[in-house]
Amino acid sequence: MSGIRKIDEFDYLGLLKGLVEDGEAFAKTTPRYAVKWPALVIHTETSDGQLETAKEIDPDVYILFDPAGFPTAADRDKAAAAIINNFRDKALAQQDLRAVDYKGPDLWVMEGKKFRAEYAPDPAEKNKYQPNEEARTAPRQCLAVTEDIEFPVQWGTFIVEAGGAIATRVSDLAAIQTALTDIAQNIESLEAQNLSPEALKETSRALIRQTLYKEDGTTVFDIYGMKPGFLEKNYDPFVPQQRAQKTGKPPEPA
Repeated sequence: MSGIRKIDEFDYLGLLKGLVEDGEAFAKTTPRYAVKWPALVIHTETSDGQLETAKEIDPDVYILFDPAGFPTAADRDKAAAAIINNFRDKALAQQDLRAVDYKGPDLWVMEGKKFRAEYAPDPAEKNKYQPNEEARTAPRQCLAVTEDIEFPVQWGTFIVEAGGAIATRVSDLAAIQTALTDIAQNIESLEAQNLSPEALKETSRALIRQTLYKEDGTTVFDIYGMKPGFLEKNYDPFVPQQRAQKTGKPPEPA
C-alpha cells in the first residue's frame, strides 16, 4: 500500500460532513467469535518478599475476531493469547486499563458494555456470539472511501484502503451534526473579522481541533474504519421496517 494520504483537520472535517450527509445506514447481521480479556491480578509484597495483597481488576473488554481471518478455534486462541500477553504488561506498567486495547487485521477489542449490548452467546458453539435485536436494529452510518487514507480515531490513527469505509453509530449522528454546525457558524464569524488568509486558516484549524479532537490528538466521536469488503460481508443495508418491528412505529418514508 503506497500513497496513503494523511488526513489533517480540514480533511477530517470534510470526512465527517460526507459521513453525515452522504453516508448510508447498515445493520449488523454476521456472528462474531470473541474471547473475554482475563482479569488482571495486581500483587503487593511486604518488605521481606511475602505476599501482602492481591487485587483483581477486570478490564471488561472482549477480543473480537472476523471469522474469515481466524476460521478455527486454535487460530483465535493463539492470537488472543499473544495479544493478552503483549498488552498485560503495558496496562500494568501504565496502571491504566485503557492500555488494554488493540486494533488489527481481522480482530479488535470492544468494551464489555458495548459488546454485551449488541451480541448474545450462541449456545451451539463456544465463544461464538450472534448479533442481538439491538445490533440488527441500531444501524451504522457508513461512507465508502475512494483512496488510501490515514485518519484519527479514538485510539490513535487508522489506515483505510480505497474500497473500504468509515462508519459511526447512527445514534451519534445528531451530536456530530451539532458539532459540525457549531464549527461552520464559528468559522463564518471568523471570516467576518477580516483576518489574513493564513490567520483565518490557522484559527479555523484550532477551532476544528478544539471541537472534534481531544488534547492527546485522538477524536471526540467514535468514527472508525472498515477494510475493503468488511462492510459488505458483515452488514446489510438497514431497512426502516426493522426499526418498526422493534418499536411498533410505522416505517420511515423512503
